[in-house]
Order: sequence, then structure tokens, then C-alpha cells
Amino acid sequence: MRSLVLGVSVLMASHGVASAGVYLGLGIGTNGFEDSAHIFDTNGRALRLFGGYRFPSLSFGGAFGIEGGVEGYNLAVKQSRNTEYDGREWFAAGRFVYPFSDDFEAYGRLGFQRTSLSGSGDFAGTGYLAGAGIDFRINTPVIGGTVFVDFTRTAQTLNVDDTHSSMVDASVDRWMLGFTVDF
Repeated sequence: MRSLVLGVSVLMASHGVASAGVYLGLGIGTNGFEDSAHIFDTNGRALRLFGGYRFPSLSFGGAFGIEGGVEGYNLAVKQSRNTEYDGREWFAAGRFVYPFSDDFEAYGRLGFQRTSLSGSGDFAGTGYLAGAGIDFRINTPVIGGTVFVDFTRTAQTLNVDDTHSSMVDASVDRWMLGFTVDF
């Protein structure tokens, strides 16, 4: 029994070590922006450009990492379809990855983000993000990385023109499909 436990422990400890290090990624997803005042209507897709660092695997097979980047999207004002806003969400998050096999792993993200909407009037606010996803790992002799799908929820209170005179609660539920490249 001890040799079985030792063998499983060694396998789990060595699992995923090759995937530690720096990565860059790009994704495209839905734009599920909602606000409490019902001012905005989503318009188009969202893009995510990000990078991170994944630390070597832990003894039980999981790994921690850090990630940061920006997501961009467009919004329209519901009463005036001619008024467009450009949205940006800068984020920093911790990431926990747990491998199911050599090729598939699940992950969760938790962090902070800063949202800014630029248009006829500016909105800005800080909030949290939480998400989960699945990676399909691709390792070739030339390049390594992942193809991923994830769901992220952000929530924040937006202030008009960076003052606290008028505030709008907003949230985003976003599905994202993309890829990462290891360095």
C-alpha cells in the first residue's frame, strides 16, 4: 500500500512541471454587459489580450499562477443607437490550475479589475472578477500552449466622469474562447 501511495504521489508531483513559466494569450468572447440603470446595450464581441506566469506544480498536482491583461468591447446607449462607448477592463488575477490528464486541465481565476467606458461621458470603476475554465494543452517540439474556453463574471460600481455624484452598478458575464502560447 505504501508503494502505491508513494508511486501516485511521485506521478502527481511530476505532472505538469513542463507547463510552468510565462505565457501570452488572446481570446474572443461574448459581451454580456449589464448595468443597474439600463443605460447600455451590448454591441459586438469582446477581445482579451493577457499574459501570465504559472509556477511549478504543487505536490498534489495543481499549480498556481498570476495573470493580467485587458479586455475590450463596444456598448451602445439604449435610447440613442448612434452613441457608442468603448469599454476596457484591465485586470490582475490569481489562477489555480488542476490537471485531469496530460492534455486537459480545469482552472479558476479570482482577482480585481478596473473598468472604463469612454464615449459622450466617461464612466469608470473598480471591482472584482471570478471565473472558471478548461484548457486543452498542446505540446509540440516547436511550440507549447493551450486552447481554452472560460466563463468570467466581473462586477463594479461605475462613477460618471470619475466623480461619486452619480453611480451605476454594472456586471459582465462573459464566455471566452482563445489560445495561449508558452515561452
